[in-house]
Amino acid sequence: AAVREKLARFEERLTRLEIHVRDENGAKGGADDKACTIEARPRGGRAIGVTEHAAKVDDAARKAATTLAQRLNRHFGKQAGMIMIRDLTRFFDDVL
Repeated sequence: AAVREKLARFEERLTRLEIHVRDENGAKGGADDKACTIEARPRGGRAIGVTEHAAKVDDAARKAATTLAQRLNRHFGKQAGMIMIRDLTRFFDDVL
């Protein structure tokens, strides 16, 4: 549920979201041995993936979702900036 909440605002902009969890040490145990990898594919873009580790699967998933949300914010923010620059270029081409 925490992963869905953190990434819900990107739902319309993504074509795919994959979540993989694993126990890296198996029965041996250990600190931060649970890993969560989340990969998101923005529409028309390349996949963005993150992996986070924690002692519990839920914690690793929460950390990965937070990191991915930050990366998607940057990705879509840069995309919006590029669109704005293109629009300004067109505007100045029309005016000049």
